[in-house]
Amino acid sequence: MLIGYLNAQKNQIIKQNNNYFNETIENINKIDFSSLADGIYDLKEKDFFYHLVSYKTKEKIDQTSAEAHKRYIDFNYILSGKETMCYTPNIDPHVFSSGYDSVKDVELTKNTVSENFFTVKKGMFVIFYPGEIHRSGLMADESLIIRKLVFKILFK
Repeated sequence: MLIGYLNAQKNQIIKQNNNYFNETIENINKIDFSSLADGIYDLKEKDFFYHLVSYKTKEKIDQTSAEAHKRYIDFNYILSGKETMCYTPNIDPHVFSSGYDSVKDVELTKNTVSENFFTVKKGMFVIFYPGEIHRSGLMADESLIIRKLVFKILFK
């Protein structure tokens, strides 16, 4: 997992030596997302695409699910608002309650241990690698509408 402000940590992201990370930064800087509707946008077919999402953050942790992926990196970028996210190093495969959905590349659970909470706001990014259990959608100070990008990058 990597977290920080995009403008301050571009070099750290680039050092990850992932061409799609560079393209992600370029797309964040050149696309006018305010003119786009929420949805899924393909950039390189199934290797590289993004979700543009808006939602109201939740007050209670049991109103959200934690998730993990097997094939894709999640590169989250906050366009507006702020939310609390969680990360846990727990990799016990028995923790998942939904079973693996290979079409959506996701396993969901409400039961995790040792979650680490952090707040992200406009201009910040969070990168989760396959197998890293994470949760989003929790309110920070108050419940509000957040708008963010989730770039999905095929992990090779």
